[in-house]
Amino acid sequence: MLAASRTVRAQFATVVAFLTVAASAHGQQYSFRYYGAEDGLTNLAVKVLFQDRTGYLWAGTENGVFRYDGERFQRFGPLEGLPREVVLSLGETPDGKVLAGYRGGLYLQRDDRFEKLPLPGGAGVNSYSAIQADSGGRVLIATSRGLVVATQPEGGGGLAFQLLPMPAGVDGPDTHGVHIERDTVWFGCGNQLCKKSRAGVAVFGAATVLFGYSKLLWLSIAALAVLGGADMLSVFIRHTLVQLVTPDPMRGRVAAVSTLFIGASNELGEFESGLAARFLGAVGAAIFGGVGALAVTGIWAWLFPALRRADRLE
Repeated sequence: MLAASRTVRAQFATVVAFLTVAASAHGQQYSFRYYGAEDGLTNLAVKVLFQDRTGYLWAGTENGVFRYDGERFQRFGPLEGLPREVVLSLGETPDGKVLAGYRGGLYLQRDDRFEKLPLPGGAGVNSYSAIQADSGGRVLIATSRGLVVATQPEGGGGLAFQLLPMPAGVDGPDTHGVHIERDTVWFGCGNQLCKKSRAGVAVFGAATVLFGYSKLLWLSIAALAVLGGADMLSVFIRHTLVQLVTPDPMRGRVAAVSTLFIGASNELGEFESGLAARFLGAVGAAIFGGVGALAVTGIWAWLFPALRRADRLE
């Protein structure tokens, strides 16, 4: 009797488990629906899709851009300022306006119309996935003239475009496709894959922390080499920005203050290192200094977004 009862319970548990798995599998099934002319999508050759921050779904086709509001598609074409070409890329500006990329140029949404924006060198967008925004409020655009960075002034106004220099050894200026991974930008350049990343003080701090933790001679030497290279890069960028960005009437005074602080920083750093080593030990002092460099880098990047967005020295 007891064995029969256990058998019934086991069978019941098996049936419940089967129904649970079946319900879970059914819940994971996708529901597909066809959209066409009766929904307002009068061009079915969809090349690119994009969802803006407000939730609208945008479809780029061979002849026009369509916006879906959850019920119907609204077309934007020549009457709204767009050319009769294939839409290759869609994206948006830092303030949420949609960008449409064509071989003939870049177009910006303004209410229910689009207007053409002048890209550097008369460039055009000639690839898919060519418009991407990063976390710093910049839009990176792969164009026929190179990688372009679009930023918006803090006080508002139109977009400001900056053509980035191509890496050495790249054959031709043509770029295509952009992928952003944290502070690293991947993009196609000619027949190659290029990567753009930021380095300097943050690398200096990370290398210092690695040196403090390291117990291997070769790793410590490598960390010191990276630390020294990052420090040289940081000094070069700081000195160059002071000379190029500072207004002419103030350049001498700003350079003098910068030189004073740089000169005093060595003595202050030695005092801080000795004091930290007294209370934290040699390893703790090295780690404390590296973490401090990383913290100051993050705070300054947050307080001064213009420094964070600096991409070239000109």
